Amino acid sequence: MRLVAPLMRKMMDEPSCQEVNQFLADYVEDNLDADVSDRYRKHVAHCDCCKAYLDQYQGTIDLLHDCRNCDLPDDLVEHTLEFLKERGVTA
Repeated sequence: MRLVAPLMRKMMDEPSCQEVNQFLADYVEDNLDADVSDRYRKHVAHCDCCKAYLDQYQGTIDLLHDCRNCDLPDDLVEHTLEFLKERGVTA
């Protein structure tokens, strides 16, 4: 119990930038409970770095949604797939 108490107190405090960024995807997808989401909003409201990161993250998602039906040049697709294959990334 002595190890749990400090962790519980920390969880009730405002999260750090690192902690905020660990659950960014869940926040954007609205998968956090209301308390955690509220603490996230409070942090971002006064942290310019996290706000910029959140805006960039959301902008990337929006761009991907807008380009979902875009026709990409075949050479770009081939180059990208080769790049990923060379790095051991599989689909």
